[in-house]
This record gives sequence, structure tokens and C-alpha cells, in this order.
Amino acid sequence: MKNPHTSLSLAVVILCCEIASGQGFVNLGFENTTLTQFLVNPFNPDYYATNATVPGWDWSPHETFGFGDPNTTVAFNNLALSSAAVCLEGTNMFAPYSAIQGHYSIFLEGASYNGGGGSTIGQTG
Repeated sequence: MKNPHTSLSLAVVILCCEIASGQGFVNLGFENTTLTQFLVNPFNPDYYATNATVPGWDWSPHETFGFGDPNTTVAFNNLALSSAAVCLEGTNMFAPYSAIQGHYSIFLEGASYNGGGGSTIGQTG
């Protein structure tokens, strides 16, 4: 035991790395989504709205533009008109709103009326 401080320091670093790696955060990718379609107009069966899950994430505001459960899903490939929203965008959305990397990305929109308002996503671990 020439250098007990070095051994102790190495043990502390290894312990800290193990603790930090187990925080429960998921990758920033949104590839584990589930898409759900909702018939918007029963007189025109070709028009659907699609919502998506974002597993492991919390978001605000909870808004799906009137379709589906806003507490469990976000709008998919959609844009809000002057209101705050969290939307999941896929690769088939028009630029610059398409996915940044992989198949899906989150698009955060802020409100443009009454002083604005923002949208957020986050994780707790």
C-alpha cells in the first residue's frame, strides 16, 4: 500500500460513475413512440389526426388540438397556430420541421399572443 490516497480516489470515482449512470434518464431519441390515429370528420373518412407517445418524458402544455388524451400523447406532424404546443415530428414533415436525427424529433412551439408562453419537455430521475 504505497499510495492509499490513489486507491481511495479511484474507488470514489468508480462509485460516482456507477451512481451517475443509473439516474433513469432515457436517450434523447424519441424512437420508442406509438402512433395513434383519430378520425376527425366522420363524413370524410380520409381525414385523420395522429397523436404520438413520448415515453420517459413529461411535457407542457398538455395539448393535442382536441384529439386524443393530452395527458398521454402529443400531436404528431402538426403545427400550432399561435399557441404553445409540444409536437412530435417525423421524417415526412416538411423542412425545417422534420426530424433532426433518427425518425422523430420534438418540436417546441411558443405562443405568439398575450405576451407569449412557452412549451417544455423534461425528465426527472
